[in-house]
Amino acid sequence: MTDCFICKKNIRWGSEPYKAKVVNELRIDLPIGFTNSDQICKNCIKNLEKEQDRLRTQGNCFICKKILGVHDDKFFKEELHDCPENFTFCDLACEECVEKSDEKFWSRKNGPICSKCDTHVEGYGNVCSKCGIKVTYENQKREKSAGGWYVLSILLGIFGGLIGYVSLKNENPEGAKNCLIIGIIVSIIFPIIGIIFLGI
Repeated sequence: MTDCFICKKNIRWGSEPYKAKVVNELRIDLPIGFTNSDQICKNCIKNLEKEQDRLRTQGNCFICKKILGVHDDKFFKEELHDCPENFTFCDLACEECVEKSDEKFWSRKNGPICSKCDTHVEGYGNVCSKCGIKVTYENQKREKSAGGWYVLSILLGIFGGLIGYVSLKNENPEGAKNCLIIGIIVSIIFPIIGIIFLGI
């Protein structure tokens, strides 16, 4: 037998305890410190649901802090496309903030893609949230023409690799790194091939 995480009473055999996965499926916020090995009894789950329903009928918009009246439209976590990390199932959002959030979500989802990590951004000129690279039309074009820098790295070895690296490091870091690697490999392999075949 195990104890309920909230009321500390023993959960009897035959009564179904609620673990973290089930609590998440019920769309109830997990208590602080609740782990995958902890369990909650049925009565405490009902109390959590009642408290959540009570909190959902009142309060301020989580985003703009506007007071929401009884007749105002209220939106909850499961209804939002995108919300702050600390937005819980008990928090409320007003219609205006939800509309703005939706606009940002769809503009980001349909926006240009970062050339390094394929993350969508809201539009050209914005910085990728994952790798911090500024996404511009030019650096996306630059990535498509990076093959020319690769050819230069093959022809000039380490010197071509360095030129390609300096030219691409701000716009296309991945392509810049590849140029340098290709230049180093060519500078090492070509002399070895010359020694083997020409007997130098």
